[in-house]
Amino acid sequence: MKKTKKLIVIGALALSIGTAGAVSAVITNPAASPIIDVWSYGTALGGKRTYSHYYVQSAGYGSISSVKNSFGRVKSSSIESYGWARSDANKAWNDGTLSAHWGYYRF
Repeated sequence: MKKTKKLIVIGALALSIGTAGAVSAVITNPAASPIIDVWSYGTALGGKRTYSHYYVQSAGYGSISSVKNSFGRVKSSSIESYGWARSDANKAWNDGTLSAHWGYYRF
């Protein structure tokens, strides 16, 4: 009987410690509200022009867009606190491929 009581107390204690550990794992710094955004990108004029248009609709965030060539050189970039950041670039013979990029910042 004493052995059974001892096992029950030990089991309850272990269970309470395990539960306390799980309950104490509370998020103290929750993530910011989700960012609502729209990104439009692609090519035009038969692949000779690449564009990246980015818009963050969430308050307090600004929009960044850019178009880069194969070597990482920025062909066009735009930063806007409110509204669309629009980047458009024509492809030159030595650019390789052009790629569209986006980003945001808090203000």
